[in-house]
Amino acid sequence: MVMSEIDPEFVKASVKLCKGLKGPERTDFIEDALVDYKWTAYVKSPREVQRHFRDVFTKLVKNFGH
Repeated sequence: MVMSEIDPEFVKASVKLCKGLKGPERTDFIEDALVDYKWTAYVKSPREVQRHFRDVFTKLVKNFGH
């Protein structure tokens, strides 16, 4: 999957979804976002794709803790 441009709505939707989760579910969601980002780096996805997944993860951490 190659993304020509990063969709900021996807990041907003991820934050909105995470906001509706409670405790352990929220933690699992954020951890899954990190796993997704690490996977894109491991398989050497295009830089834009890696940046997209990193942006999702960092936005979640900034909004819901570290």
